[in-house]
Amino acid sequence: MIKIKSPLSLKKLPFNINYKILKNNRLGVFSFLFAFTIMFLFINITLARNAVIRNIKAQLSQAIQNLNEIGLDISYENLEFNNIFIYPILEAHNFQIYNLQGNALWNVRFPDLTVHSSLFNAQNLEIKFSNYAELRYNAQNYPTTFENTNIQLNLDEKSHLEVLKTDLENINIKNFAKIQSLIWHLNKIETSVKAPIMLPTTESSLEINNIALNGLLNYPLTSQIRRIFIKANVIGKIDADNSFLLSAENWLQSGGFIEIPSFMISWDPLLMVGRGTITFNEKFSPQIQLHTSSKAIQELLNDLLKIDFIEKKGTFVANILLGAKSFKLKKEDKHLTVSTPITYSDGKLAVENVTIKTIQ
Repeated sequence: MIKIKSPLSLKKLPFNINYKILKNNRLGVFSFLFAFTIMFLFINITLARNAVIRNIKAQLSQAIQNLNEIGLDISYENLEFNNIFIYPILEAHNFQIYNLQGNALWNVRFPDLTVHSSLFNAQNLEIKFSNYAELRYNAQNYPTTFENTNIQLNLDEKSHLEVLKTDLENINIKNFAKIQSLIWHLNKIETSVKAPIMLPTTESSLEINNIALNGLLNYPLTSQIRRIFIKANVIGKIDADNSFLLSAENWLQSGGFIEIPSFMISWDPLLMVGRGTITFNEKFSPQIQLHTSSKAIQELLNDLLKIDFIEKKGTFVANILLGAKSFKLKKEDKHLTVSTPITYSDGKLAVENVTIKTIQ
């Protein structure tokens, strides 16, 4: 009988010498692996930030060009980019946005503005600015303060905007209004290029709560607006790589428009809800069609008439038409409920298809 020798014991293999060395120096090995991991992460984070910075610089140049096309511009001092993660990815002082065209001149200025990136994802950004801004309209200054600000952006690989979340609290616009909260969210929706119908490509919502208007302003109704909410979807694709006007023209030619699935205005005694659409003509003038249901709309029209904001003849006819179909939704209601179309087209605002104001 032939005996087969058993294989060598693992204890006799040469690499066991190295294993014993590693075992006896595990603290040093752990330190090496830890340092290597930290260095790898640092290099990876730095490379990712550099890529985002390059894209942001390119997008900033494109954004300025797009703003110029629609009569706006921005200015800043000491714009700096930082590729080290312990610093903001972007810093700017005296950042301003202002209009180049129009009868009324205005600008918004932030003394300090910084953009921070997420540690492990440089495409997740957070915009921070001092709790102070300055609004200027026709040589009038409106200093503005904020208690809490939270603006977050998520970018794609080309630094195009995918998600925007803006939450501002306790906004005080001197000599104009105090606002408890303003929330604006925007999301890009990925759709199939071969989709047989026009689909939403961007959805957004704006909610403003508890607006206290300055008592010296000339406004209708009460000085307290409880809530303004609007949801809007962009239908049709807008090419973010082209200039704004060219992208807008292509979007319009392909049948693009803005859908308003829902909106609400609560401004005592007015309560209005509805839905609608916004289309544009070849001159990019908006054509707005709203289907509304409201309480106290006649009170609003009468108050707007008192401050000469709308036309007397058209308002008189509109009130007759509204009165003919208004009703009390509940017995205890003080104000009548009515469903009515509201439109704006070619500079004319209409209620019940009757023009109540012409805007030159």
